[in-house]
Formats: sequence, structure tokens, C-alpha cells
Amino acid sequence: MTARLRLLCHGATAATRSGSFASDEPIEDRERVRISLLASQMPRFDLILTSPARRALETAAALGLTAEVEPALRDADFGRWRGRSLAQVFEEEPEAASLWSSEPQIAPHEG
Repeated sequence: MTARLRLLCHGATAATRSGSFASDEPIEDRERVRISLLASQMPRFDLILTSPARRALETAAALGLTAEVEPALRDADFGRWRGRSLAQVFEEEPEAASLWSSEPQIAPHEG
């Protein structure tokens, strides 16, 4: 028996368009329309899992998929950096941003 794993990225959000650390924002309206046009092309899946993030849930819904929320697929919590661009973080907190970029397991953003 062959198992196949397909990973889908969520639709674009304001944060992804601006290169910012994500919060729990929705997908953009124009993205929702674009994604829904792909729904008829989706193959059948035996199991569909999604992150609990709003953008992931909305992407699955726009594709017409019934997905089970899997908490282990949640995004990293970027704490006080949510909604800020990496450039802003480097400008405002250069030491913390440098530490995080060299050792990502460290959470200077308190997330």
C-alpha cells in the first residue's frame, strides 16, 4: 500500500503579502475567490488535517475540504512580534532579532 502526503499552503493574508510575522488573520478576499476556483480540481483525500489557524481553516473551506483540526500543526507563536515585519523587528530589537535568526529555538519575542 502506498501512502501519499500532500501539503498545501494557506491562502495569502495581509501578513504574508507584507512579509510580517503572522497573527490569526483571515485570507484575503481575492485569494478566497482564487482558491475556490481550484476546488473542482482537488483530488479525493482519505484524511485531511489542518492547523487551527484561521487562514488554514478558511483555505480548506474555500477548497471545499472537510478538515480535521490538528493542534500539532499550529504555527509558531511570535509573541510581541506578531504583525511586525522582520525589517521592523531588526530595526526595533536588533539584538533579539539577531539572536533569534541565529538560534531560532530561542524566543526573545516571548511567544
